[in-house]
Amino acid sequence: MSKNTLFQTTIFMLACSFCTAAFSAPVTYTNDNAFFTAIAGYSSNTLFFDEKGTDAGDIIADGGELKGISFNYPVLADFASLQVSNNGDTTSGMNFLGTDDGGIFQDGDDLSLGFSATNAIGMYFLSADALVDGDIRISVAGTNVDLVAADLIMTLTDNTSVFFLGLLDENNAFTSMDIVTSYDDDPESPYFFWNIDDITTASVPAPSLIVLYVIGLLGVQRLTARKSYLA
Repeated sequence: MSKNTLFQTTIFMLACSFCTAAFSAPVTYTNDNAFFTAIAGYSSNTLFFDEKGTDAGDIIADGGELKGISFNYPVLADFASLQVSNNGDTTSGMNFLGTDDGGIFQDGDDLSLGFSATNAIGMYFLSADALVDGDIRISVAGTNVDLVAADLIMTLTDNTSVFFLGLLDENNAFTSMDIVTSYDDDPESPYFFWNIDDITTASVPAPSLIVLYVIGLLGVQRLTARKSYLA
């Protein structure tokens, strides 16, 4: 095999590898370590609800924003409002997201988040109640990530269970997501209370190194071909 043929084959394989990645489906996560490993090196931002100027008891109005994330909740149970709460243990700091109805969400409470274009989002869900598969779901551009009861992340000192839901789409940025909770009279899916903490968004570095590498190789090949033509 000539050097030129080997060079072209290498470029073709790299291009195929890039194209395969470019059309890969979004990846969903119920494990926080796997999610944070996947976004290592990305530009990320986490809303802890403990930021300076954020205090327990602060109300987040419908459509209100906190650290670049907007919260939309047309109707919550008992016409509650979102509230920064601290009436329980949590994954970091002292505060988490709840409502002014006892500091907690109820099953059936749904909300939407908005943010600048991002490729990944993940967050922790807390509950002192026994949850079953699918009790909580995040939905991004038609891709759903359901809570899996067996994928318990940890149990806090007050016996609160911690779960994680996340999604990464390296090829398509998105600007919103929905949080949906189950609500029915099925005895297999009883009522439950829950909270949210540590919402992380992340964006893929652009352009990616593989793109730059392929472009560089194509440029070298073109220059080599031009020199051969002029020789």
